Amino acid sequence: MADHAELAPPGHIGIAGFSYGVGPVLLAALQPDIRDRVRFVLAVGGYYSLENVVFFLTTGYYHVDEPAGTAALESSRLSPHPYSEATFIRSNLDLLERPVDRGFFRDYATYITDSSIDEDEPVPVYLAPDAQAFYDLLINSFPAQVPVLLNKLPPRMRTELEGINPAAQDLSQLQADVILLHGHGDNFIPYSESIALADALPESQVQLFLIDGLAHVDFRPKAHDVPQLLCVMEALLAQRMPQQVQDRL
Repeated sequence: MADHAELAPPGHIGIAGFSYGVGPVLLAALQPDIRDRVRFVLAVGGYYSLENVVFFLTTGYYHVDEPAGTAALESSRLSPHPYSEATFIRSNLDLLERPVDRGFFRDYATYITDSSIDEDEPVPVYLAPDAQAFYDLLINSFPAQVPVLLNKLPPRMRTELEGINPAAQDLSQLQADVILLHGHGDNFIPYSESIALADALPESQVQLFLIDGLAHVDFRPKAHDVPQLLCVMEALLAQRMPQQVQDRL
């Protein structure tokens, strides 16, 4: 697109990411060969720390903070959507060594997402050490154990997770403006992740919008969400304006 001025005038390239796609989009915008050509990133329902996301989808707890870090971190709880845990399982299947273990976790992911299955929860008879470490993380309900269990995952799995973890990157190198939109009731990725991401970016480059009528991908705006949504639209439209027009405004 950057090579087609009729589609994207110079300096007006943007990338949008949704949900778990936000991490890879941010990392793409950080790449030295394109970061000076990416003008903005739109991130909807995204994440900052994959450790925090795993913390939430396995225990239901998430860190609560006010924008700009004005309050001390506290924990709150929300029942995570089963599909979020199933997505995490399926995205890591190929990293397990044994086919039989991959088969078990495939069945386990189906069990927790398919309410029509009238069977008992699958229980492993024997798992290889890498699969056992993964299973221990998934069934854990104690928040304090999450960092410990993450460290016990096989190196290949930990490397993959860190590879798409914005919290492990130097976000100060990002040159794009970032527009963040998240719903307070998001039970896939908690809204606190967009707050954390906003706090990790230069204040002059980020705009954060939190609304009530957005449950990850289920969009049912409330009346009091309209001003925030209009601000999101205004922020996006502003990215299409030539810089000289913005300066005059």
